[in-house]
Parts: sequence; C-alpha cells; structure tokens
Amino acid sequence: MLIRPTLTCWRISAREKYNFLIMEDRKLSDIGKTVLNQLQHKIAPWAHLVTAHSISGPGLLDAVRKVCKEVENFQGCFLVAEMSSQGNLIDEDYTEQTVKMAEQYTDCVVGFVAQSRVTLNPQFLIATPGVHLESKGDSLGQTYRKPEDVDADIFIVGNGILQNENPKEAAEKFQQLSWKSFQARNNDG
Repeated sequence: MLIRPTLTCWRISAREKYNFLIMEDRKLSDIGKTVLNQLQHKIAPWAHLVTAHSISGPGLLDAVRKVCKEVENFQGCFLVAEMSSQGNLIDEDYTEQTVKMAEQYTDCVVGFVAQSRVTLNPQFLIATPGVHLESKGDSLGQTYRKPEDVDADIFIVGNGILQNENPKEAAEKFQQLSWKSFQARNNDG
C-alpha cells in the first residue's frame, strides 16, 4: 500500500512553509525490518522524528539509524521510557534499559517520552505527555499533570487544547504556563 501522495505533499509543504518540526507519534515497536519499511515508505518522507518503544531491542534503532543516514530531513526518534497511562507495564528496569540502549545510539535517539527526567545527560531531550490544566485523568486511564509539575524540555499537550471551547486561547495559556515552568526549573541564577 502506498501512502496518499496528496497528504504527504501537504505535510511536506506545511513543514517547509511554516518551518515546522514534525514528529510522528507512531510509537514503533516492531522488528527492525518492519520498522525500516515503515520509516522508508510511510514516515521519513515527511516527518523529522518518530516515537518508538525499545521493547523489540536494538534492531529497531538500527533501522532508525539507517534511515537517518538515507533521508536528509529525518533526524531520529524519541524512545518511550515512561507512560502517562494508569496501569502501564513499564517499570524502573525497563526505563533504565531504555536509557542504556539510547546511550548506544546517540546519533539517532534525540530523547525520551517520559514522566520524569530519566537521564541527566544533556544530549537527550525529555518530552512529557499528559500535560493539562487539571491533574485529574480521563475515563480511559490517561493521567494528567499540570505544567508546573512537569520537569521536561518539551510539554506535550493534546486534550487540554483540543477539548477546550477556545483552543487558540487554551494553546496560548499552555504556552505561557509551560514556558514559565521550564524557566523556573532551568534558571541558573
């Protein structure tokens, strides 16, 4: 199956016109060959980054590394080291092993999707999902954290904007609160 050319062209056009950095939140977790095919034919032509799980081992990252070398705009992946859903199966050992694996692939692992600062290595970015103005969850196990409770480089806000009556206003509020939290945690003075 080929990707829809019009959607891909639109994504590339928007990326270039607005100077967007596009991360496909695909959460890849398959064997290297399958990941390679997905990246080469469905993701890397338009996305800069992708999310992935380390559960399938280093073959997945070998595929990401290969595509980073082949496709000019593709920069690599964020590994899922922790999740914001209740009852997920990721434990401390999995998180530690994910960080160790990433340290062997610094040329293609940009950072981690995590709820905490899983590494102090400044080479890796931390992206935290589940950021919301209220720290309650939803009926499907999603947990939320307020911007001031997040220690991350990237704050991932979805429902807090999309389910708001005024998404533009909500996005601006999240931008201000997230920046304020980031500055407070990273202020050297």
